[in-house]
Amino acid sequence: AVIPYIGYTKQDKVFRVGESLSAKVIAKVLQTAPLRRIIAFDLHNQAILGFFDLPVTNISASPLFIDHFHKLKLDNYKVVAPDSGAAKKSSTFASTLGIDIVYIDKKRNLSTGDVLIKGISGPVVGRDIIMIDDMVATGSTLIESSKYLYHQGAKSITIAVTHFLNLPGVQEKLIKSDIEKIITTNTVNFPLPPSKFTIFDISPLILKELS
Repeated sequence: AVIPYIGYTKQDKVFRVGESLSAKVIAKVLQTAPLRRIIAFDLHNQAILGFFDLPVTNISASPLFIDHFHKLKLDNYKVVAPDSGAAKKSSTFASTLGIDIVYIDKKRNLSTGDVLIKGISGPVVGRDIIMIDDMVATGSTLIESSKYLYHQGAKSITIAVTHFLNLPGVQEKLIKSDIEKIITTNTVNFPLPPSKFTIFDISPLILKELS
């Protein structure tokens, strides 16, 4: 089964008492089908692989983004990890491109969903920023992080994200935001987006894995 985006994997742990471990539930449901193997893209957490008893190939969409940025002049670019969950992925991405990285210290209110940014690990004044993450759901983290980065003197902000879930109203919020570019993939299908969006096709990566 090729499942580019496996739903509910953002709930990869129990955050509050009484919540279900949705990622594990979905893994069990999928395995009721007579599958030999699952191919997915950028699971929210590598620990999710442990919820499956059958082989799961977790393909990274990063090569698509890296190829894109390698074509640009990167002297003025800096990678920003928008939260602790994106730190490892962002660090690897920055290292591959040979550019610096800084980290945002973010806290989310689990009851309201509000995002509070407490600080940043280094300066971004005058820099073109790349923020990379596995998914955009509500867009709150990226929008609030962008506001904070511009307040800190950033020159421009580009988002690179594998899964754009296209929840109602989110695309409109991002278009109105100060984010300059949003680069994503077609793991989740949605109508042709406006000019602020660039979409990369994951089909070549799937074919490479299956060949």
